[in-house]
Amino acid sequence: MKIKIVGDIVADDDKWIYEWLGLDATCPKDVSDQLEKANGEPVDVYINSPGGSVFAGVEIYDALQRYQGEVRLHGIWAASAASVILCAGHSDMSPSGMVMIHNVSGTAHGDYRVMDKNSEILK
Repeated sequence: MKIKIVGDIVADDDKWIYEWLGLDATCPKDVSDQLEKANGEPVDVYINSPGGSVFAGVEIYDALQRYQGEVRLHGIWAASAASVILCAGHSDMSPSGMVMIHNVSGTAHGDYRVMDKNSEILK
């Protein structure tokens, strides 16, 4: 079975927004549903994504790790949270493919104490 991870990596609750706008996106439920249909048969996972929610990416990573059948990962473009998914097992990359990993980032609001705390969390 072929599983495509395309577009932004988003939370299950946000997927409808992307569908409504006609944009590609993948959420953990998409992958879990397809793995359930595969029922232990080998799966080929094709990743072509700029990334997105690291929390959704980790959830997809975990689903692929727990899958009882063989998982073959194929990278086309795996940036940010999508690079986390690519690490769920042995993978190959397209000769023209790219993996992009960056430092963790986030936002914070508040006084200097909040900013100091968030800086430590990011480190």
